[in-house]
Amino acid sequence: MLSGLPVDVVALSCQFLSFRDVEELAWTTKQMMQVVKDHLPTALEPKIDIKGMKVHSFEDGKDTYSFGIEWKNPEKTDKSRGSIRNESIRCIIREGPPTQEDEKVYKVFLDYYRYRCIERNFDGKRSLNFDRFAVEKAGLVKKKEPVPAVNLHMFLGRADVGKLDIDLFMSPKWHLLDIFATLRANFDEKKIRTGSRLDNTFLGMEYEQHFANKAFFQNNVVEIHCQMTSGLLKSVLRMPHFANTRWELSGFEQEHFNVLINSRARSIKVNNGTIHLISFLSDLMRVAPFKPRTWTIWFTKFEEDKLNWNAIKGVLDTAPNVKYSEVQCRGWDKRYKIRTGTTTWNLDLRYTEATTLAFVDEPESLVDGTFIDIRIT
Repeated sequence: MLSGLPVDVVALSCQFLSFRDVEELAWTTKQMMQVVKDHLPTALEPKIDIKGMKVHSFEDGKDTYSFGIEWKNPEKTDKSRGSIRNESIRCIIREGPPTQEDEKVYKVFLDYYRYRCIERNFDGKRSLNFDRFAVEKAGLVKKKEPVPAVNLHMFLGRADVGKLDIDLFMSPKWHLLDIFATLRANFDEKKIRTGSRLDNTFLGMEYEQHFANKAFFQNNVVEIHCQMTSGLLKSVLRMPHFANTRWELSGFEQEHFNVLINSRARSIKVNNGTIHLISFLSDLMRVAPFKPRTWTIWFTKFEEDKLNWNAIKGVLDTAPNVKYSEVQCRGWDKRYKIRTGTTTWNLDLRYTEATTLAFVDEPESLVDGTFIDIRIT
Protein backbone atom coordinates (compact mmCIF):
# COMPACT_ATOMS: atom_id res chain seq x y z
CA MET A 1 0.00 0.00 0.00
CA LEU A 2 1.10 3.59 -0.66
CA SER A 3 0.59 4.51 2.98
CA GLY A 4 3.65 2.45 3.86
CA LEU A 5 5.97 4.30 1.47
CA PRO A 6 8.10 7.41 2.16
CA VAL A 7 6.24 10.72 2.04
CA ASP A 8 8.02 11.99 -1.09
CA VAL A 9 7.15 8.78 -2.97
CA VAL A 10 3.50 9.04 -1.91
CA ALA A 11 3.36 12.69 -2.97
CA LEU A 12 4.79 11.81 -6.38
CA SER A 13 2.40 8.87 -6.79
CA CYS A 14 -0.59 11.11 -6.09
CA GLN A 15 0.16 13.04 -9.28
CA PHE A 16 -0.70 9.93 -11.30
CA LEU A 17 -3.84 8.84 -9.44
CA SER A 18 -7.42 9.93 -9.92
CA PHE A 19 -8.80 12.30 -7.31
CA ARG A 20 -11.12 9.51 -6.17
CA ASP A 21 -8.11 7.29 -5.37
CA VAL A 22 -6.22 10.16 -3.73
CA GLU A 23 -9.22 10.99 -1.55
CA GLU A 24 -9.52 7.37 -0.45
CA LEU A 25 -5.79 7.36 0.35
CA ALA A 26 -6.14 10.53 2.43
CA TRP A 27 -8.62 8.89 4.78
CA THR A 28 -6.42 5.88 5.55
CA THR A 29 -4.18 7.60 8.14
CA LYS A 30 -3.57 11.06 9.59
CA GLN A 31 -0.18 11.13 7.89
CA MET A 32 -1.70 10.41 4.47
CA MET A 33 -4.32 13.13 5.04
CA GLN A 34 -1.55 15.64 5.72
CA VAL A 35 0.40 14.53 2.64
CA VAL A 36 -2.65 15.05 0.44
CA LYS A 37 -3.42 18.43 2.04
CA ASP A 38 0.15 19.56 1.40
CA HIS A 39 0.61 18.24 -2.14
CA LEU A 40 -2.84 17.81 -3.75
CA PRO A 41 -5.47 19.69 -1.72
CA THR A 42 -7.82 19.82 -4.72
CA ALA A 43 -8.52 16.12 -4.18
CA LEU A 44 -10.31 17.00 -0.94
CA GLU A 45 -12.61 19.59 -2.47
CA PRO A 46 -16.31 18.71 -2.91
CA LYS A 47 -17.06 16.44 -5.85
CA ILE A 48 -19.10 17.50 -8.86
CA ASP A 49 -21.62 14.77 -9.68
CA ILE A 50 -22.59 14.50 -13.34
CA LYS A 51 -24.98 11.80 -14.48
CA GLY A 52 -24.20 12.11 -18.18
CA MET A 53 -21.94 14.15 -20.46
CA LYS A 54 -22.09 14.28 -24.25
CA VAL A 55 -20.05 16.16 -26.86
CA HIS A 56 -22.63 18.24 -28.74
CA SER A 57 -20.51 20.36 -31.10
CA PHE A 58 -17.17 22.05 -31.61
CA GLU A 59 -16.04 25.42 -32.95
CA ASP A 60 -13.89 25.38 -36.09
CA GLY A 61 -10.35 26.53 -35.53
CA LYS A 62 -10.70 26.42 -31.76
CA ASP A 63 -10.42 23.79 -29.07
CA THR A 64 -13.82 24.85 -27.77
CA TYR A 65 -16.54 22.25 -27.36
CA SER A 66 -20.15 22.34 -26.28
CA PHE A 67 -21.02 19.57 -23.84
CA GLY A 68 -24.50 18.42 -22.99
CA ILE A 69 -24.63 17.92 -19.23
CA GLU A 70 -27.19 15.90 -17.30
CA TRP A 71 -26.89 16.78 -13.66
CA LYS A 72 -27.14 14.09 -11.03
CA ASN A 73 -30.09 15.26 -8.98
CA PRO A 74 -32.25 12.52 -7.48
CA GLU A 75 -34.35 14.87 -5.37
CA LYS A 76 -38.03 15.38 -6.14
CA THR A 77 -37.54 19.10 -6.72
CA ASP A 78 -35.79 18.10 -9.94
CA LYS A 79 -39.25 17.56 -11.40
CA SER A 80 -40.36 21.07 -10.52
CA ARG A 81 -41.81 23.06 -13.36
CA GLY A 82 -39.04 24.77 -15.31
CA SER A 83 -36.09 23.25 -13.44
CA ILE A 84 -33.07 22.39 -15.59
CA ARG A 85 -31.80 18.85 -15.54
CA ASN A 86 -30.01 18.94 -18.90
CA GLU A 87 -28.10 21.88 -20.29
CA SER A 88 -25.24 22.80 -22.58
CA ILE A 89 -21.95 24.17 -21.24
CA ARG A 90 -19.06 25.39 -23.40
CA CYS A 91 -15.59 24.24 -22.42
CA ILE A 92 -12.17 25.11 -23.79
CA ILE A 93 -9.20 22.76 -23.96
CA ARG A 94 -6.15 24.86 -23.10
CA GLU A 95 -2.54 23.72 -23.10
CA GLY A 96 -0.44 24.88 -20.19
CA PRO A 97 -1.53 26.25 -16.81
CA PRO A 98 -4.90 27.97 -16.36
CA THR A 99 -5.11 31.68 -17.12
CA GLN A 100 -6.49 34.29 -14.73
CA GLU A 101 -9.69 34.31 -16.77
CA ASP A 102 -9.90 30.51 -16.41
CA GLU A 103 -9.65 30.86 -12.63
CA LYS A 104 -12.35 33.52 -12.61
CA VAL A 105 -14.74 31.56 -14.82
CA TYR A 106 -14.17 28.36 -12.83
CA LYS A 107 -14.98 30.14 -9.56
CA VAL A 108 -18.28 31.27 -11.09
CA PHE A 109 -18.93 27.71 -12.25
CA LEU A 110 -18.40 26.36 -8.71
CA ASP A 111 -20.85 28.97 -7.42
CA TYR A 112 -23.29 27.87 -10.11
CA TYR A 113 -22.90 24.20 -9.19
CA ARG A 114 -23.66 24.98 -5.54
CA TYR A 115 -26.69 27.02 -6.61
CA ARG A 116 -27.91 24.42 -9.10
CA CYS A 117 -27.21 21.11 -7.39
CA ILE A 118 -26.54 21.70 -3.69
CA GLU A 119 -28.37 24.76 -2.32
CA ARG A 120 -31.14 24.56 -4.94
CA ASN A 121 -32.42 27.98 -3.91
CA PHE A 122 -34.33 28.71 -7.12
CA ASP A 123 -36.53 31.76 -7.66
CA GLY A 124 -40.06 30.50 -8.09
CA LYS A 125 -38.73 26.94 -8.46
CA ARG A 126 -37.15 27.97 -11.78
CA SER A 127 -33.40 27.48 -12.07
CA LEU A 128 -31.04 29.43 -14.32
CA ASN A 129 -28.66 27.81 -16.75
CA PHE A 130 -24.95 28.54 -16.44
CA ASP A 131 -24.84 31.40 -18.97
CA ARG A 132 -27.74 33.26 -17.35
CA PHE A 133 -26.30 32.64 -13.88
CA ALA A 134 -22.92 34.03 -15.00
CA VAL A 135 -24.63 37.24 -16.15
CA GLU A 136 -27.52 37.73 -13.72
CA LYS A 137 -26.14 36.28 -10.47
CA ALA A 138 -22.35 36.44 -10.77
CA GLY A 139 -21.88 39.49 -13.00
CA LEU A 140 -19.11 37.70 -14.89
CA VAL A 141 -19.93 39.60 -18.09
CA LYS A 142 -22.49 42.19 -19.10
CA LYS A 143 -25.79 41.27 -20.66
CA LYS A 144 -25.52 40.24 -24.33
CA GLU A 145 -21.75 39.70 -23.98
CA PRO A 146 -20.57 36.12 -24.67
CA VAL A 147 -19.91 34.07 -21.57
CA PRO A 148 -16.33 32.69 -21.62
CA ALA A 149 -15.89 28.94 -21.93
CA VAL A 150 -14.94 26.94 -18.82
CA ASN A 151 -11.48 25.36 -18.79
CA LEU A 152 -12.16 21.65 -19.38
CA HIS A 153 -9.36 20.43 -17.10
CA MET A 154 -10.69 22.55 -14.27
CA PHE A 155 -14.34 21.76 -15.04
CA LEU A 156 -13.74 18.00 -14.74
CA GLY A 157 -10.98 18.16 -12.14
CA ARG A 158 -13.25 16.97 -9.32
CA ALA A 159 -16.00 15.40 -11.41
CA ASP A 160 -17.56 11.96 -11.11
CA VAL A 161 -19.21 11.31 -14.48
CA GLY A 162 -21.64 8.44 -14.89
CA LYS A 163 -21.69 8.24 -18.71
CA LEU A 164 -19.48 9.99 -21.24
CA ASP A 165 -20.68 10.01 -24.87
CA ILE A 166 -18.26 11.23 -27.57
CA ASP A 167 -19.23 11.53 -31.22
CA LEU A 168 -16.12 11.76 -33.42
CA PHE A 169 -18.09 11.76 -36.68
CA MET A 170 -18.63 15.50 -36.78
CA SER A 171 -14.99 16.12 -35.87
CA PRO A 172 -12.49 13.29 -36.34
CA LYS A 173 -10.24 14.77 -33.67
CA TRP A 174 -8.93 11.65 -32.07
CA HIS A 175 -6.73 13.80 -29.85
CA LEU A 176 -9.89 14.61 -27.90
CA LEU A 177 -9.68 11.06 -26.52
CA ASP A 178 -6.11 11.77 -25.41
CA ILE A 179 -7.32 14.88 -23.60
CA PHE A 180 -9.99 12.93 -21.73
CA ALA A 181 -7.43 10.28 -20.79
CA THR A 182 -5.37 12.93 -18.97
CA LEU A 183 -8.28 14.34 -16.95
CA ARG A 184 -8.63 13.59 -13.26
CA ALA A 185 -12.33 12.91 -13.66
CA ASN A 186 -13.80 9.47 -13.07
CA PHE A 187 -15.85 8.07 -15.95
CA ASP A 188 -17.92 5.03 -15.04
CA GLU A 189 -18.97 4.36 -18.65
CA LYS A 190 -17.58 5.66 -21.93
CA LYS A 191 -19.37 5.51 -25.27
CA ILE A 192 -17.74 6.33 -28.63
CA ARG A 193 -19.32 7.03 -32.02
CA THR A 194 -17.31 7.53 -35.19
CA GLY A 195 -18.04 7.19 -38.88
CA SER A 196 -21.48 7.08 -40.45
CA ARG A 197 -23.51 5.05 -42.89
CA LEU A 198 -24.51 8.34 -44.49
CA ASP A 199 -21.03 9.20 -45.75
CA ASN A 200 -19.85 5.57 -46.03
CA THR A 201 -16.87 6.27 -43.79
CA PHE A 202 -15.00 3.10 -42.83
CA LEU A 203 -12.14 2.92 -40.36
CA GLY A 204 -9.23 0.93 -41.76
CA MET A 205 -6.08 -0.67 -40.36
CA GLU A 206 -4.48 2.76 -39.96
CA TYR A 207 -6.69 3.11 -36.87
CA GLU A 208 -5.56 -0.15 -35.30
CA GLN A 209 -3.03 1.54 -33.02
CA HIS A 210 -5.67 4.03 -31.87
CA PHE A 211 -7.84 1.19 -30.58
CA ALA A 212 -4.89 -0.81 -29.25
CA ASN A 213 -2.85 1.83 -27.46
CA LYS A 214 -4.85 4.94 -26.62
CA ALA A 215 -5.16 5.22 -22.86
CA PHE A 216 -8.79 6.29 -23.19
CA PHE A 217 -9.76 2.85 -24.53
CA GLN A 218 -8.06 0.83 -21.79
CA ASN A 219 -10.97 0.80 -19.32
CA ASN A 220 -14.71 1.41 -18.95
CA VAL A 221 -15.47 1.69 -22.69
CA VAL A 222 -18.92 0.08 -22.69
CA GLU A 223 -20.13 0.89 -26.21
CA ILE A 224 -18.62 1.76 -29.61
CA HIS A 225 -20.58 2.72 -32.76
CA CYS A 226 -18.67 2.72 -36.05
CA GLN A 227 -18.04 1.24 -39.48
CA MET A 228 -14.74 -0.55 -40.02
CA THR A 229 -13.05 -2.84 -42.49
CA SER A 230 -13.08 -6.57 -41.80
CA GLY A 231 -9.33 -6.47 -41.11
CA LEU A 232 -9.68 -3.87 -38.38
CA LEU A 233 -12.73 -5.66 -36.97
CA LYS A 234 -10.74 -8.88 -36.66
CA SER A 235 -8.00 -7.05 -34.80
CA VAL A 236 -10.11 -5.05 -32.33
CA LEU A 237 -12.31 -8.00 -31.37
CA ARG A 238 -9.14 -9.73 -30.15
CA MET A 239 -8.08 -6.84 -27.91
CA PRO A 240 -8.62 -7.82 -24.26
CA HIS A 241 -9.75 -4.35 -23.12
CA PHE A 242 -12.79 -4.65 -25.40
CA ALA A 243 -13.87 -8.04 -24.02
CA ASN A 244 -17.04 -6.60 -22.46
CA THR A 245 -17.65 -3.75 -24.91
CA ARG A 246 -20.95 -3.54 -26.79
CA TRP A 247 -20.42 -2.93 -30.50
CA GLU A 248 -22.91 -1.29 -32.84
CA LEU A 249 -21.65 -1.70 -36.41
CA SER A 250 -22.96 -1.23 -39.94
CA GLY A 251 -21.98 -1.80 -43.55
CA PHE A 252 -21.21 -5.51 -43.09
CA GLU A 253 -20.21 -7.71 -46.02
CA GLN A 254 -19.66 -11.47 -45.98
CA GLU A 255 -16.04 -11.10 -44.82
CA HIS A 256 -17.25 -9.12 -41.79
CA PHE A 257 -19.65 -11.92 -40.88
CA ASN A 258 -16.83 -14.47 -41.23
CA VAL A 259 -14.80 -12.45 -38.71
CA LEU A 260 -17.79 -12.23 -36.37
CA ILE A 261 -18.41 -15.98 -36.43
CA ASN A 262 -14.83 -16.70 -35.38
CA SER A 263 -14.73 -14.05 -32.66
CA ARG A 264 -15.58 -14.19 -28.98
CA ALA A 265 -17.51 -10.93 -29.12
CA ARG A 266 -20.18 -10.95 -26.42
CA SER A 267 -22.40 -8.13 -27.62
CA ILE A 268 -22.68 -6.95 -31.23
CA LYS A 269 -25.43 -5.18 -33.13
CA VAL A 270 -25.16 -5.01 -36.92
CA ASN A 271 -27.49 -2.45 -38.49
CA ASN A 272 -27.22 -3.23 -42.19
CA GLY A 273 -25.16 -5.06 -44.78
CA THR A 274 -25.21 -8.01 -47.17
CA ILE A 275 -25.09 -11.64 -46.09
CA HIS A 276 -25.13 -15.11 -47.66
CA LEU A 277 -27.52 -16.56 -45.11
CA ILE A 278 -26.98 -20.30 -45.64
CA SER A 279 -23.18 -19.93 -45.66
CA PHE A 280 -23.38 -17.82 -42.50
CA LEU A 281 -25.52 -20.39 -40.67
CA SER A 282 -23.40 -23.32 -41.88
CA ASP A 283 -20.21 -21.68 -40.59
CA LEU A 284 -21.94 -20.65 -37.36
CA MET A 285 -22.87 -24.27 -36.60
CA ARG A 286 -19.23 -25.34 -36.87
CA VAL A 287 -18.10 -22.96 -34.14
CA ALA A 288 -18.56 -23.82 -30.47
CA PRO A 289 -21.14 -21.49 -28.86
CA PHE A 290 -20.31 -19.51 -25.75
CA LYS A 291 -22.13 -17.49 -23.11
CA PRO A 292 -22.86 -14.70 -22.55
CA ARG A 293 -23.44 -13.84 -26.20
CA THR A 294 -25.98 -11.47 -27.74
CA TRP A 295 -25.69 -10.81 -31.47
CA THR A 296 -28.39 -8.94 -33.35
CA ILE A 297 -28.28 -8.38 -37.10
CA TRP A 298 -30.90 -5.94 -38.37
CA PHE A 299 -32.23 -5.35 -41.86
CA THR A 300 -29.42 -7.12 -43.69
CA LYS A 301 -29.94 -7.97 -47.34
CA PHE A 302 -29.29 -11.62 -48.11
CA GLU A 303 -28.05 -12.86 -51.44
CA GLU A 304 -30.48 -15.74 -51.89
CA ASP A 305 -33.51 -15.02 -54.08
CA LYS A 306 -35.88 -15.78 -51.23
CA LEU A 307 -35.83 -17.24 -47.75
CA ASN A 308 -35.73 -21.03 -47.89
CA TRP A 309 -36.81 -22.47 -44.54
CA ASN A 310 -36.09 -26.02 -45.72
CA ALA A 311 -32.50 -25.06 -46.52
CA ILE A 312 -32.12 -23.64 -43.01
CA LYS A 313 -33.49 -26.84 -41.49
CA GLY A 314 -31.07 -28.75 -43.71
CA VAL A 315 -28.16 -26.84 -42.20
CA LEU A 316 -29.35 -27.68 -38.69
CA ASP A 317 -30.06 -31.32 -39.55
CA THR A 318 -26.58 -31.93 -40.96
CA ALA A 319 -24.58 -29.94 -38.41
CA PRO A 320 -22.47 -32.22 -36.17
CA ASN A 321 -23.31 -32.43 -32.44
CA VAL A 322 -26.38 -30.22 -32.87
CA LYS A 323 -29.90 -30.85 -31.62
CA TYR A 324 -32.68 -28.34 -32.11
CA SER A 325 -36.39 -27.67 -31.84
CA GLU A 326 -38.70 -24.97 -33.16
CA VAL A 327 -40.49 -22.87 -30.56
CA GLN A 328 -42.73 -19.82 -30.70
CA CYS A 329 -41.18 -16.41 -30.15
CA ARG A 330 -43.29 -13.27 -30.26
CA GLY A 331 -42.29 -10.88 -33.02
CA TRP A 332 -40.13 -13.40 -34.89
CA ASP A 333 -40.94 -15.78 -37.76
CA LYS A 334 -38.92 -18.64 -36.31
CA ARG A 335 -37.01 -19.46 -33.18
CA TYR A 336 -34.69 -22.45 -33.17
CA LYS A 337 -33.69 -23.61 -29.71
CA ILE A 338 -30.32 -25.24 -30.34
CA ARG A 339 -28.24 -27.49 -28.13
CA THR A 340 -24.58 -27.82 -29.05
CA GLY A 341 -22.76 -30.11 -26.66
CA THR A 342 -23.71 -28.86 -23.20
CA THR A 343 -24.66 -25.33 -24.33
CA THR A 344 -28.19 -24.27 -25.26
CA TRP A 345 -28.74 -21.13 -27.32
CA ASN A 346 -31.41 -19.45 -29.44
CA LEU A 347 -31.44 -18.53 -33.12
CA ASP A 348 -34.25 -16.12 -34.07
CA LEU A 349 -35.06 -15.25 -37.70
CA ARG A 350 -37.42 -12.77 -39.32
CA TYR A 351 -37.49 -11.65 -42.94
CA THR A 352 -38.94 -8.75 -44.90
CA GLU A 353 -39.42 -8.38 -48.64
CA ALA A 354 -39.04 -4.79 -49.81
CA THR A 355 -39.40 -3.29 -53.26
CA THR A 356 -39.07 0.37 -52.31
CA LEU A 357 -37.74 1.60 -49.02
CA ALA A 358 -36.56 5.05 -48.01
CA PHE A 359 -34.39 5.52 -44.94
CA VAL A 360 -35.60 8.29 -42.66
CA ASP A 361 -32.31 10.16 -42.97
CA GLU A 362 -32.00 9.40 -46.71
CA PRO A 363 -35.49 10.01 -48.13
CA GLU A 364 -34.35 9.65 -51.74
CA SER A 365 -32.68 6.27 -51.31
CA LEU A 366 -34.55 3.26 -52.69
CA VAL A 367 -33.76 -0.31 -51.75
CA ASP A 368 -35.22 -3.54 -53.01
CA GLY A 369 -34.66 -7.15 -52.13
CA THR A 370 -35.18 -9.52 -49.24
CA PHE A 371 -33.90 -8.59 -45.82
CA ILE A 372 -33.28 -10.67 -42.72
CA ASP A 373 -33.19 -9.93 -39.00
CA ILE A 374 -31.12 -12.38 -36.96
CA ARG A 375 -30.79 -12.62 -33.19
CA ILE A 376 -28.45 -15.01 -31.41
CA THR A 377 -28.70 -15.31 -27.64
